[in-house]
Amino acid sequence: MEFNSPEDVIQFAKNLKGDASLIDADIKVGKKKKRPKEMKEWICITEYLLAILWRGKLTFPLAIQKTEQPDFIICEGSTNFGVEVT
Repeated sequence: MEFNSPEDVIQFAKNLKGDASLIDADIKVGKKKKRPKEMKEWICITEYLLAILWRGKLTFPLAIQKTEQPDFIICEGSTNFGVEVT
């Protein structure tokens, strides 16, 4: 996933939270619906990116790769770092 501007991050967050297909991906558990683990991880990393963005600390271009350990690799300019969602 690549982001070239703050608008890209904001639009991704809006799509992730408002996408009707996410409702279909929910797993019904009793009377509640439970999102799959990977979806929760994407929501968490998106919230993290938005927090950094609002503080003016996010630089572009930015790339995120979904992996197993850590959950995400973030490539920001010449800096790469891993993020584990717990």
